[in-house]
Amino acid sequence: METVTYSLYLSTNPKIYYLEKIIRKEMMNISVFRRNRHALESAFLFITISFFLNQSLCGYSLSAQKVETLRVGAARIALRVNKIYEELGYIITKNQLGATIIHDKKRNRNLDTGGGFHGTDLMLFLAIRDIFPARSIFIIGNAFGYSTFCLAEVFGEAKVDVIDAEIEGEDNKVGSNLTRKIAERYYPSVRLTIGFSPEDTPRAVRKEVIDTGGYELIFIDGLHTNDQIYKDFNGISPYLAPKCIVVIHDVGLANLQSGFRAIRERANQIRFNLFISRLIWTHFGTGLLARGFPPLQFEPYFRGITD
Repeated sequence: METVTYSLYLSTNPKIYYLEKIIRKEMMNISVFRRNRHALESAFLFITISFFLNQSLCGYSLSAQKVETLRVGAARIALRVNKIYEELGYIITKNQLGATIIHDKKRNRNLDTGGGFHGTDLMLFLAIRDIFPARSIFIIGNAFGYSTFCLAEVFGEAKVDVIDAEIEGEDNKVGSNLTRKIAERYYPSVRLTIGFSPEDTPRAVRKEVIDTGGYELIFIDGLHTNDQIYKDFNGISPYLAPKCIVVIHDVGLANLQSGFRAIRERANQIRFNLFISRLIWTHFGTGLLARGFPPLQFEPYFRGITD
């Protein structure tokens, strides 16, 4: 089971890597896709996700129709967010590992900052919304804001607060400024705070959210070390709603299983009752934990590996 799971998302898998190269080359030979970057991104998203999702999701009693609904929803949201960035002179693209990165058209170079949000992550949050339309979201790690705005799209009217330390690459500050510009124009519910988690987390939370029960959805995507994800969880835990979901990015890719186990020990003390260290159908092995939900409510969307 471990071997099958790793083959689904590890970026070092040569089959996934070379298949994506072949697909990318073939698609680039079609002139209509060269003229339309958004159509290219949409097609790329559909093909690469289809490669490893069909058997894994459908094999867990999730209907093919539901898988397709998640795919289509993810593609539509990606296209909307991509278009906003392009209007401001930036192209959202992917590197060889399938990680989301950003290209500055004016300077003709990729920004040197974080990235990595994948279409399967977007599908995951759409699946979460189906059972829990969160009204308040806290994100640790922003880079250039792509995942932040994807979540803002998925959860509509939710208040979205994000903290970023601006230490990931020389263009991290450019990414922060771009995030503020996009938030002001298109997503007024999004608020970015520059600071370190967990030291500056109290400054980054929104009083209005805390006064009305706390954050219902957390996305931890900051520094990828076992120690740091534990600190991130501890830092935000006093501000969580009684019913909440915590999503931790790249647990599989960055080998953060020991950090996840430490989080689990702590989370058990504050009544969390659902733990999945690696969702087997997400590209980078995203982890999830929750409290206030009957475990069966998450079936069949969220099967994975629990350490």
